[in-house]
Amino acid sequence: MLTGCGNRLKGRKNCGAILKETDMAGKVLSMEIGQGMTRVVEVDYQAKAPKIYNAFSLETPKDMVQDGVITRNEDFIINLKAELRKRDIRTESLVFTVASSRIANREARIPLCKPKQILPLITANAADYFPVDMNQYHLVYNILGKTEEEGVKQYRLSLLAVPNDVTTSYIDLARTLGMHIRAIDYVGNSIFQVVRQEMNSGVNAVIKIDEHTSLITIVKNGEIVLQRSVPHGVNGAIENVTELDVYGENLSYADATVVFTQQRCLRRYLNVDVDYQEAEDTSDEVMMSRIMITENLRYLIGNVGRILEYFVSRNDNSSIDNIYLVGIGADFVGMDELLSNELGYNVQKFTGLDNIRSGNPNFNALESMRVYAAAIGASYAPLQLLSPELLKGEKETSLVVPIAVFLACVAVAAVLFVVGSVGVAKAKKENQELKDRLEETKYLEDLNNTYIASKDTYSSIATALGAASNDNRLLTQFIAEMEQKMPQGFKTLMLTADQEEGITIDVVCASKPDAAKVFQQLRSFETISIITSSGFKEEYGLRPEYDALLEKLMQVEIDEAMLEYEKHVDANGYVLDENDDLVTIEEMRKRITDKLLAEKKDQQIVLGRILKALDEEDGEESEEKHLIDEVNPEDYFYINVLFSVNCTYNKDCETNEAYMTGVENALKAEQDKREKEQKNKN
Repeated sequence: MLTGCGNRLKGRKNCGAILKETDMAGKVLSMEIGQGMTRVVEVDYQAKAPKIYNAFSLETPKDMVQDGVITRNEDFIINLKAELRKRDIRTESLVFTVASSRIANREARIPLCKPKQILPLITANAADYFPVDMNQYHLVYNILGKTEEEGVKQYRLSLLAVPNDVTTSYIDLARTLGMHIRAIDYVGNSIFQVVRQEMNSGVNAVIKIDEHTSLITIVKNGEIVLQRSVPHGVNGAIENVTELDVYGENLSYADATVVFTQQRCLRRYLNVDVDYQEAEDTSDEVMMSRIMITENLRYLIGNVGRILEYFVSRNDNSSIDNIYLVGIGADFVGMDELLSNELGYNVQKFTGLDNIRSGNPNFNALESMRVYAAAIGASYAPLQLLSPELLKGEKETSLVVPIAVFLACVAVAAVLFVVGSVGVAKAKKENQELKDRLEETKYLEDLNNTYIASKDTYSSIATALGAASNDNRLLTQFIAEMEQKMPQGFKTLMLTADQEEGITIDVVCASKPDAAKVFQQLRSFETISIITSSGFKEEYGLRPEYDALLEKLMQVEIDEAMLEYEKHVDANGYVLDENDDLVTIEEMRKRITDKLLAEKKDQQIVLGRILKALDEEDGEESEEKHLIDEVNPEDYFYINVLFSVNCTYNKDCETNEAYMTGVENALKAEQDKREKEQKNKN
């Protein structure tokens, strides 16, 4: 078992710290730590024709990743080290690619300038780009291209505001692993680096489909023109497969992911008629499962469609030539066909990584390289999300003896003493320049005060709206929609509503087609936005009129059977059973009753008894006999389909005009009050 920094670091002076960049300069371990799975690739770093030496996936423990921030998890560290040992991976340089909704992304344009002037320029105007506390963030930029407006040449920049705690958490993970970080990349750049050679002409899009999020990147003639992330992925569909037993019992998250790459769990269309069936619908249970699994992708597909429509409408109705898929969802059987049918574009799997070279003859990938697209792309030309301060501080952490540290400090102090006088003069000059600049930009103080006042007004309005809003206000409308749209065979067993969690309904339907109609109708509800189901089960029983007849027949059979035993009961109330054992007369009645109740579960036996009783009621003169092979069991038995539906309120749904008018008037009054106070203050 590895101890300390591991056997691979044995004997090194820097064991347990961040190592020098010269270590294993040619190869890196590029990692993408997702909320569901972690992808690791051993690959050449910043090579023109990189080789893959190893690649593997492992499950990410639940709650280890909190919107880009990595929390320490011992199980994950143990499992990762075990995978590295199993594959004899000795590379100790790390590259991470990070996705987080807290990483703010903006496009900006600045006049052409020297490269070293770009960062100071955007830093000085950071508050204009990102209304956040920049003490908690640092800026990163990427040059998208050059443009010219009204004769002025400009840079098109992609600006990122990166939270410090995100990058710090990755540094801590590297320390724990006994490795060092070469770079931290943004997932949007990682994907672009992978696909840019395949998209150097025309308008193309690439969709990275992950467990909880998806990233849409549109590239025109080799340059990014639009990049958006949506909070929907394939996690719901994967969890559906783990909950349903159709594709296997007790499947893990990773097992369910493999199922999607081997079997067609997805249907070809979202909106289909109840009677529509596909070749893979081998039974009603399989069909219902596939409908529910595919339904989990509705909001992913809808959001992607809206982003594509937005791009087309803002770019003179430019057509998108092709859409390529990468990420975990790209290899789901039928995903490309489903998206093609629903989006109306040519959607296909990205093949640019299919022929990437292997540098290890013993390496045999268990998954396609599309799954590792972000991790591979991060090794090409990563953005450096580490702030200059963090990068400078983490290049090397020396663990030399205290005496050496002391001597180094003395040497530095001596140098500073010698150049101190020069430094003081320079500092005075810079101080005067800063004072002059401060005087020139004094007008910005008034602008900042106006901004703060506007921000306070916005916060007040948001607070008032939050206090006035309650999602359970939609419950009445939801029930009204149920009354209007639910099929006739629909019954609600239980309904619970919560303004945070939404609505949960326990439902019973008279048939499977009715159950399918329930899902179809729920999709059209204005009051809810997300629909999931926890599976379904079937329940059979006799129709009430025949159940009463069967109870009567059973009682007659019990009485007739007991007549014979009652003739031979002794003075103590005992009789001989079929094995000549003495039992009480009450026990004998119980045995006969239990036997008939057990036979009641056999549909054929029950149906035979009922038909016989009906023939006896018709009399011997009746020529029409009830033959068991000629009757329809559904005439005598009912079937109920039971399932639970979880619905999330559609927060964009308006309740009624009077309610919203009242809220708007209250907000307007609050805004007028704030503006008046600000005017008096000025």
